[in-house]
Amino acid sequence: MEEKLLTIEGLNAFYGKSHVLQNISLEANKGEKIVVLGRNGMGKSTLLKAIMGLKEVTRKGSILFRNEEMIERRTDEIARAGIAYVPQGWLLFSSLSVDEHLRIAYRPAKSDHEWTPERIYSTFPEIAQRKDTGGTKLSGGEQQILAISRALVGNPGLILMDEPSEGISTMVIERIIGICQDLASQGVSILVAEQNLDLAQRIADKVYILVNGQIIYCSGITEFIHDKENQKKHLGV
Repeated sequence: MEEKLLTIEGLNAFYGKSHVLQNISLEANKGEKIVVLGRNGMGKSTLLKAIMGLKEVTRKGSILFRNEEMIERRTDEIARAGIAYVPQGWLLFSSLSVDEHLRIAYRPAKSDHEWTPERIYSTFPEIAQRKDTGGTKLSGGEQQILAISRALVGNPGLILMDEPSEGISTMVIERIIGICQDLASQGVSILVAEQNLDLAQRIADKVYILVNGQIIYCSGITEFIHDKENQKKHLGV
């Protein structure tokens, strides 16, 4: 039987008086890869921010993670509960080196699959070679890998990724696809907000489409791949 990790029900999110997300429901099982697709301005980033409880977003509804309610928790409490966030644009610190980003974010885990800074360096030699370099001085692809690595060393059960393919090379996108597949095989769930249809089709187990702050479509990946009508209607492809 599949183990439910994340259950969102009746989620509404606001920026001030602006009602962005409307009655969102979404589920993710342990080790499942979910992709939320939608055009710009549809609320994909807001959904991830709402799950993380970022201060700029006011939220109402229910977000259960490992059967615990997150809706009233602070962002740091949500992170300690086991949810990690890879933001759009990476949001690295100019004052911190690659190594400092990883050491500060590291949270030990009693697991055969624990991510340590040393494991990050063996997995991603391109940033190992630049461990003393400022995080914001890396190339775009390297910054994306560092942002993902910063999330990994927290040893989360769920990783949220906001537009991970944006502004990076095809080679780095291939690395991200491989990372997502490996994490899922280790029982880590992935929730990706994306516009890149090819990436979605290659990594997703389940797809949601978000239009004007509402979930209007949900299916398994096989059904979605063959559903050209809804792809064209809601994504313009």
